[in-house]
Amino acid sequence: AGIELIRRLPSLPPVGLGPGTLTASIRWNLWISRNQLTFQKRAFTPEETLAKAISEAREWTLAQTQPTNPIQIPVRDKVSLLRFSAGIELIRRLPSLPPVGLGPGTLTASIRWHLWISRNQLTFQKRAFIPEETLAKAISEAREWTLAQTPLRNPIQIPPSINQDPSLGTATPHMYTYAAWSASIGCAGLGWIIDDTGSSSSHSATATFVKSPLIAETLAMRKAMTSAIDKGINSLLILSDSQTLIKLLNSKGRNLEIAGPLNDIYLLSTFFNNI
Repeated sequence: AGIELIRRLPSLPPVGLGPGTLTASIRWNLWISRNQLTFQKRAFTPEETLAKAISEAREWTLAQTQPTNPIQIPVRDKVSLLRFSAGIELIRRLPSLPPVGLGPGTLTASIRWHLWISRNQLTFQKRAFIPEETLAKAISEAREWTLAQTPLRNPIQIPPSINQDPSLGTATPHMYTYAAWSASIGCAGLGWIIDDTGSSSSHSATATFVKSPLIAETLAMRKAMTSAIDKGINSLLILSDSQTLIKLLNSKGRNLEIAGPLNDIYLLSTFFNNI
């Protein structure tokens, strides 16, 4: 109730502040002084705290009453800036020096950010940085940020991994893989056919503890590739009715469900000159 009452009372005439503004500033600076005494062992007299509160309240009031379009101060005629916010707005629009290689505003924001970081390092970590270090880091990170924002002018268009069925008229041996999976017993039948220069051979195998059709198709392809390697085939065109598996292999992708057999297929592919 007391806070609510004094918040509505006008400040003393010499202060020149409206109701509530000085009250909030005093409460804020009392809290800061208490923290300084508790954590930093620095004590401030009531007069110092009150003077700081009045000064900051006056700055806040001036900042709230500034015009929407502040007066632009030419650099050649600039002697001093009456308002900090007007100065920030001015330098934000100025280009950086040519050796820096940064556009207007970027370096200003980076310097302000690193000044704040350096202040916090000095206050809480007792680490002091010289101005040259702070400026060098601000320039470096501003340049990194600018490069990260620059898009590629002509990004490379990567065609889809599979856009049409492969040609079957080549002399390369063809291998067709397929699988049948039973969800009730968790088993799969694996089959593959190898067409090699006029001769054709069919093969089959079984697999247990198979949890999905995708796993069954992957196991069938792995078994078929092993069979082709045993036959001494070094060039192979593989065809499967599993579009998911084919797309995954052509894009060199990964899938947690078939991670083990998929890694085996990638390893087996290194035994072929062309696959």
